[in-house]
Amino acid sequence: MAEIFDEWPEKYDMWFETPIGRLVRQYESRLLLEIARPGHGEKILDVGCGPRGSLEWATEAAERIGLDPLANEYLKLGADKHQMRYVDSPAEHIPFSNDYFDVVCTFNSLDHVANVGATASEIKRVLKPGGTFLIMVEVDHEPTACEPVTIHDVPALFGDVLELCEYKKFEIGDHDMYGQIRKGDHYDESVPNRPAWITARFMKPAAARN
Repeated sequence: MAEIFDEWPEKYDMWFETPIGRLVRQYESRLLLEIARPGHGEKILDVGCGPRGSLEWATEAAERIGLDPLANEYLKLGADKHQMRYVDSPAEHIPFSNDYFDVVCTFNSLDHVANVGATASEIKRVLKPGGTFLIMVEVDHEPTACEPVTIHDVPALFGDVLELCEYKKFEIGDHDMYGQIRKGDHYDESVPNRPAWITARFMKPAAARN
């Protein structure tokens, strides 16, 4: 497994300089700005953030934290110049206290973790009551070396603590998640049990318990 990831941080950084990479960064920023709307003094966490300053747009936030097990490698590539803080940690062990963040997001990264249940528990733990959780991820796909986790039911994964506010499902298409979402290519439920992209927005109720 180590061989697979030895050159990954640099290749990932280079990918964000391609036309589709720039589009992905622009889309993620706009989506977070429109939906999450972190206000002045709020704290935002991007789980599996990647190397390209995913939270630089959130200029009014008190804290902009990108969590990634490759964060230290990203810093060597120049991520230390970004207007956000990178934290090198697996998603199964988020090094922040309970109810810390106003907004938590994870875009196309939840199926990359080693233990999706532990990651979901940590996300629920660190999100404040009244806070927003946003997720985009591929579901029902076959495991791969880089995406070892197969996720089937996102609402069930988070619904024991968080309230589902919005859920959409899209066809895989040519495997361009953002393109499929932009086109509105919704999943054909008459042909179930196939890979799909999902987007969801959750809120943590004021009386929620971790």
